[in-house]
Amino acid sequence: MRPLQRQQAILKQLEKEERVFVDELTEMFDTSGETIRRDLNVLAKKGLVRKFHGGASLPPILEKENGFTTRLSEAIDEKKRIAHYTVGLIEDGSSLFMDTGTTTLLLAQELAQAKKHLTVITSSTQIATEFAQYDHQVYLLGGEFHPESSQSLGLMATRQIKLFNAQYLISTIGTIDSNGAADFTLEEAELTKTMAEQAQQVIVVADHSKFNRSAMFQVLSFNQIDHLVTDEPLSVDIAEKVEQSSLNLHLAD
Repeated sequence: MRPLQRQQAILKQLEKEERVFVDELTEMFDTSGETIRRDLNVLAKKGLVRKFHGGASLPPILEKENGFTTRLSEAIDEKKRIAHYTVGLIEDGSSLFMDTGTTTLLLAQELAQAKKHLTVITSSTQIATEFAQYDHQVYLLGGEFHPESSQSLGLMATRQIKLFNAQYLISTIGTIDSNGAADFTLEEAELTKTMAEQAQQVIVVADHSKFNRSAMFQVLSFNQIDHLVTDEPLSVDIAEKVEQSSLNLHLAD
């Protein structure tokens, strides 16, 4: 296993356990303690882990995301308003990437019925199913399947994205702070980044609960986002950064 792959796997293990130990990791990856300590040093320098004697943990400023099923019932009215508003930004016949999230799922349910002849590229089996029920062309990305969020992730998925060009990326993202948009897992961050590279315009849909929170992996700066659709006015520090960028802000009230 290459160092980067092993470091990503260590971060994935940290998402599950919150603490990892050198002895356990040496056995898990069939490698030496020196190699694991070197990996942890690399991750610590990037601010992704906090080392302690014999192991590492997540930095205290980083938060964990609630499970997908739990998030489906959170801020549901706000997410529906955002979804309804975003439908108006998309024309019939458009091509779009959509990443996995509760807001993008609600948007897919409405967009699939409201628009005609869309071409949709997505990593989400739930979003793909919504569009497949109507007269749309759907491409479902392959990769390692994550049943808890009904999506495919990993190197195979990101490579497949590069086969497509689309007019839009619609992303639900993990968090937004004064640095831009971030996500809780490396694989989701890389998938959204790659979709953004292949899209002409980037639309981020995010309710108020996504703001002023911390996540581990930076995804997009404000200048990389064309449209941000949310449900409440922004905090002062984020509003200042948005005003300095080319981003178009939309309030779905």
